[in-house]
Amino acid sequence: MEHPTSETFYRDEFLQAVFDAIPAFVFIVDSDVKLLFWNSMARQLVGEQANRVYLKKSGEAFRCIHASETPDGCNASVFCKQCVIRTSVGKSLRDMQTSRAFTRVQLCSDDKVKEIFLLVTASPFTYHKKVYTLLILEDVSHVIALEEARGPAEEEEIALLAGKEREILTWLKK
Repeated sequence: MEHPTSETFYRDEFLQAVFDAIPAFVFIVDSDVKLLFWNSMARQLVGEQANRVYLKKSGEAFRCIHASETPDGCNASVFCKQCVIRTSVGKSLRDMQTSRAFTRVQLCSDDKVKEIFLLVTASPFTYHKKVYTLLILEDVSHVIALEEARGPAEEEEIALLAGKEREILTWLKK
């Protein structure tokens, strides 16, 4: 499958500004979860050098610990078959509907493993007769920390959480 060049996505300054304003990691990916575009927030995960990660599989670009377990990289380890990011993209493309899921991801950063909790949204769209996925990863680690630390006194704080954050707490309880 021939992809648009990275410059294609970055050409429209207005669209770039809109994507950069979204306070979540936003990507455009293909069916193999290769990165084609990302917003400024997502650069925290992939770094500043676009040529280093353009068309890399997400696990390799994010430095997922499982992507480094085999020489074949992302989608080759036993854990990759259960990867919520990968399965969410696949499900959204198969059903041509938005898919949402929650996951815990371990990433390598400066030779340390960092664990983050993500709300994963995968939404398919068509561009020039090709189907892509808008992949939004919302870091909800602060919600998990609140749930783990809370006691009866924190019930008022939980009432102030946004709808998505309360939804995540419900998933956690299940």
